Amino acid sequence: MCAESQKATTPTTVMSASDVQVNLETFYLICLDAAVNVTDENIESQKLLRASINYLEIFDNDEKCENHIQSLSVHDRVVLVVSGRFGQFIVPRIHSLRQLSAVYVYCMNKTEHLQWTNRFQKVNGVFVKLKDLIDQIQFDQKKRNTNQTNEELPFHIFNSTNAHERSSTGMNGQFVHSQVLIDCLLGMQSTTTLKNELVAICEKAYKGNSAVLGTLREFKQSYSFDRAIWWYTRDSFLYRIMNKALREQNIDLLFLLRFIISDMKQQLKKYQCSSRLKLYRGQLMSMDELEMLNNSRGQLISINSFLSTSVKREVGYNFLMNSIHADDTARVLFEIVVDPKVGDIKSFANVKLLSYFPQEEEVLIMLGSIFKLGSFNRNSDQL
Repeated sequence: MCAESQKATTPTTVMSASDVQVNLETFYLICLDAAVNVTDENIESQKLLRASINYLEIFDNDEKCENHIQSLSVHDRVVLVVSGRFGQFIVPRIHSLRQLSAVYVYCMNKTEHLQWTNRFQKVNGVFVKLKDLIDQIQFDQKKRNTNQTNEELPFHIFNSTNAHERSSTGMNGQFVHSQVLIDCLLGMQSTTTLKNELVAICEKAYKGNSAVLGTLREFKQSYSFDRAIWWYTRDSFLYRIMNKALREQNIDLLFLLRFIISDMKQQLKKYQCSSRLKLYRGQLMSMDELEMLNNSRGQLISINSFLSTSVKREVGYNFLMNSIHADDTARVLFEIVVDPKVGDIKSFANVKLLSYFPQEEEVLIMLGSIFKLGSFNRNSDQL
């Protein structure tokens, strides 16, 4: 990785997409530079960057890079590091893509490239020093991982007006399928080999990433059923791979993760809240998703992931207002009413005593919970 150079070389990386077979996480780190030199400094910088975003890909052609980003799922998120020379051409073309989360420009002349980058909201900075670039990416990615509003919320809607729909791929079919999948996973008996199989898959995916492999060894040695939520709430590989697997309904991976899902279910059941609560969740959503929700008032919605919420409205609100959103997304603050006295309700619990972050007043709601959509309001903050 280098600042702009006049001489193009064949890019080589300590770990590229050809080395890692699959990206188990949502984020991709993509570097676009015509001259990526193989030096000890660059290899070390790639290791540091992969501690924040594991899946690293390097391109020296802007068209191939653009085509690749466009080929990714709209559920995936890309952090792009680009030279100033390439950046001024590719950023205007891809800035509106849902997949693009953030751009960092690495160049020789900061003043020159500040002129065009100021027009683009997703550009998080222009850097001439490699250390400054790495520090900023690490800082921002930690915020992105903590601020769950940027992650897509997987949900399905059951529309009662289409109750006789027979298609398994229609809206109601997807709703039922997601519920059946969760029930099957929880109904299957866990085995003592699941953890080792999961670790083996992760060791391949995180090959060469010493930071994550260290956490993975800790998980292998110390995970226990009564620390499932502690591991899930920790900013680590487990939270990231589980959320992506649930969103994409990756059955193979969920099959291995089912022992953790089952352990979390038991912990939530044990610490179930005993009173009715009003909870809040901030979320960035696409305009299409928002329109779907707005047109489904009075219908049922299933959330196909563990749902993190707060009893404090300002927590969800502040997360939203501190998040950067593109023109095709909207800030949404969910107000959720849960009542343990409602029959056959899935568990929800204040996980203060179970969480990796005990200072947070987080209420975690069980995977697959079903709610009834109520009213929609828009305030002066465009919320």
